[in-house]
Amino acid sequence: MKPTYIGFDGQTPYSVIGWFVDGVIKRKTFTYNVDEHQDILAMYHNKIGLYGKCDGYTVQYSEVKERVA
Repeated sequence: MKPTYIGFDGQTPYSVIGWFVDGVIKRKTFTYNVDEHQDILAMYHNKIGLYGKCDGYTVQYSEVKERVA
């Protein structure tokens, strides 16, 4: 019998940013293109919103291939 999967099967993210709070990754942000990725990191470096309150971050990039229409 084949398993039934329930959930979101959408676009592969460009990157996943893990946010450190007190030395532990407490939050994750998924970005879907390079511009969005750069905007999020700019908010961290400019200390805007929740991103500015984090101690640091780590980035995991997905292997996203450009789609040609």
